[in-house]
Amino acid sequence: MADVTVIGTGYMGTALAKAMIAYGLKVNVWNRTRSKIAEFVDSGHAVDSLDEAVRSAPVLILGLPDYPTTQQVLSTVTDSLDSTVLVQTAAGTPDEARGLQQWITEKNPDARYLECGILCYPRHIGTEMSAVMWSGAPQDRAAVEEIAKAWGNNHDYLGPDIAAANAYEASLLALYYGTVRGAIEAVCMARAESLPMAAFSQAAIRSIPTLADTLERALTSAATGNYSTNDSTLGTHLAAIEGVTRSARAAGLSDPVTTPMAEYLQRRMAKGHTDDDMMSVVEEL
Repeated sequence: MADVTVIGTGYMGTALAKAMIAYGLKVNVWNRTRSKIAEFVDSGHAVDSLDEAVRSAPVLILGLPDYPTTQQVLSTVTDSLDSTVLVQTAAGTPDEARGLQQWITEKNPDARYLECGILCYPRHIGTEMSAVMWSGAPQDRAAVEEIAKAWGNNHDYLGPDIAAANAYEASLLALYYGTVRGAIEAVCMARAESLPMAAFSQAAIRSIPTLADTLERALTSAATGNYSTNDSTLGTHLAAIEGVTRSARAAGLSDPVTTPMAEYLQRRMAKGHTDDDMMSVVEEL
């Protein structure tokens, strides 16, 4: 009997399996495409069938690409899921998490289900940069404690609401991808002016502490609803944003990320909040 089975071996599923093997857990691996688990076949960790995968361990890590695929794969083995802890790692919406929980309960009331939001890259699994959030019944989270340790030290248990991990993950990914889009546009603007990329990269990296400080203050303002500032007002930010937008368009960017931001600030200022902190824009959305 294995400690855990990983179903689906994309980049993340493979990283999770390797981390657990390195940690010393007994791990089985299954994938619909046998050729994709050749290294696990060679190391003796692969199982031949989905039925064997499900029956061979008390915990199933679902490393499938999305919720419909997860449901499709599990649909043929639901009778074998008694007392099994299912750990869903696919990114999705809170409603998808609730829907999968309902479907699992209807198919097999004895099955157990955890949501797992992974906010890092596969290369970070098993390192200090891992970041994993869990939601679901506390006894189910306790049942996967050693598995969680194998993935790294940065874990947050968000409580019994099954949708919590997805809600956090989606919100934080919005922050992440918004930042990445800004970085992409910044590189385009730097290239348009033939700036040396090595020097530009170093300047960008040096700005990260300021960005982190700004983010911390902004989120605190949003949490408290206090948008007063003695640092930089909406009016100050709007002038800077309009300058960035002109530079971005001159660099060939037709729809820079600052365009909607300027519109948000203008809407807020039109209601008499010119002297607010920038985060007060959240009240307009």
